[in-house]
Amino acid sequence: MLNGFWSEVKAKHGGFWRRNAAGYPIVGDKRTDAFLLGGFPLPEGDRPIRPEDIDVEAAVRWAGNLFAAGRDTGFLDGDLVWGAPPVPGIPWSEAIMGCPIHYSVESGSLWAEAWLDDWDRMTDVLPLAENAWYLKLVELTEAFVSASAGRYPVTQTVMRCPSEVMTAMRGYERLCLDFYDEPDRVRRLAAFCADVWIEAARSLFELIPPFDGGYPAPRLEVWAPGELVRMEEDAVILFSPQTYRAFFLEPDRRIAGSFDYSLFHTHSGDTKIVAELIGIEELSGIQISVDPSGPAYTELIPLFRSVQEAGKALVITHELDDRDVEVIIEALSPAGLALERMRSAE
Repeated sequence: MLNGFWSEVKAKHGGFWRRNAAGYPIVGDKRTDAFLLGGFPLPEGDRPIRPEDIDVEAAVRWAGNLFAAGRDTGFLDGDLVWGAPPVPGIPWSEAIMGCPIHYSVESGSLWAEAWLDDWDRMTDVLPLAENAWYLKLVELTEAFVSASAGRYPVTQTVMRCPSEVMTAMRGYERLCLDFYDEPDRVRRLAAFCADVWIEAARSLFELIPPFDGGYPAPRLEVWAPGELVRMEEDAVILFSPQTYRAFFLEPDRRIAGSFDYSLFHTHSGDTKIVAELIGIEELSGIQISVDPSGPAYTELIPLFRSVQEAGKALVITHELDDRDVEVIIEALSPAGLALERMRSAE
């Protein structure tokens, strides 16, 4: 990738974060990635999966195959920058925080089981140096770095932020009651989740060499000239803006402020979180996936514009055709704008 074309792409991405008023935004196509688990089987049944169930060699092959697809058949086209995240289908944050992880072959999905039925059990979460799930993530990351040999970037894996992890740990109904019955304990747990998140991400960056001075965001395909973390709080769709502000905004602020660049993954089905995020000064950018269930992207133009007016970089992910791209470019500033056009896998 380190060639003349990369130099052009790198310049575009650097300008994206500086929100340079270039004549054209970052635009690229991404084919649907169906191999979030690395394309290898996991055990299904009554018992949770274990770290040792993850086949490191198979995961490395998965990353190499995706790199080859991007190079030979256009897994990514245009200005996007692919990076290899270690098995992003695993709910790593939840597993590291003690949740048993289950897998269904039929649906191809993994989920975390609630376990924190007693607040005193918070001490059961093992420190990273003794945490088998974190140590497996380290093993995978080191293997990905070795296999890439500088040919393609390795990224942070997908790590979910406090609201999602706490919903998994406590269970949705119990956590909703906790907001009223145990607000101080909820805040302490949110702070603890953020502490572990920051410590894990920071230590993993120490294992991953920068790609020409920076890193791409896992599964969001933009590169930054420094440490770039992907954040997400999809569970807040269940909560009010007031609840987010009371319990999760400050932990997210700390996470965003702990790294050079931060990009927050959101969905158009939960626009209230975007309104909260634009007030986080430390947050560099917001990515909005336009959900098939609506609203249409044209109805979201005022929301997109509010992100830009707040000084945030903006990534829009949707099944956009050439005319859609023209409409968005006409409606928004090209400064700090990236359009990720989803395409079906062939």
